[in-house]
Amino acid sequence: MPNKRPTKKEQLRAWLATLGGPVTPEAHRQLMEHLRPVSEDYLRKLLRESGHPLHPLVEGIRQDDYGSLERTLNALEAIYASGDELTRSYCRRLVKEAKLHAEMAERRHPGSRTEKIEWMRLWIENPAIFPMWAKLRRKSIETPPTQPG
Repeated sequence: MPNKRPTKKEQLRAWLATLGGPVTPEAHRQLMEHLRPVSEDYLRKLLRESGHPLHPLVEGIRQDDYGSLERTLNALEAIYASGDELTRSYCRRLVKEAKLHAEMAERRHPGSRTEKIEWMRLWIENPAIFPMWAKLRRKSIETPPTQPG
């Protein structure tokens, strides 16, 4: 009986067991090579499902809820602000790809991602203002307007 080759998920689990900390961009590159052929999107999905700690450049943009979206966009903004040109370009690419995915979901289910798309559009236009804008946006949602007396 031939030996069954381990699945990508099984290989990932074994690889993560040997890793001493979060999955950094360098560890991610090594993992991409180790699991070849594997797409970056599929690997990111498996890594997120693993629950293992991920560097923000590996985790990418989470759109599960507004808290996750804000957290991941803020994390990328911090990296963007202190990064070199290559790092800033990669951050922008991650946000643009996430926005594209949200736009595709929006076409399938109108109204489902409109505001999330706007959040990412704002980040792309000016990453530096996003953290303050998100904080003010959250505050405006949490504090209902006062009724005239």
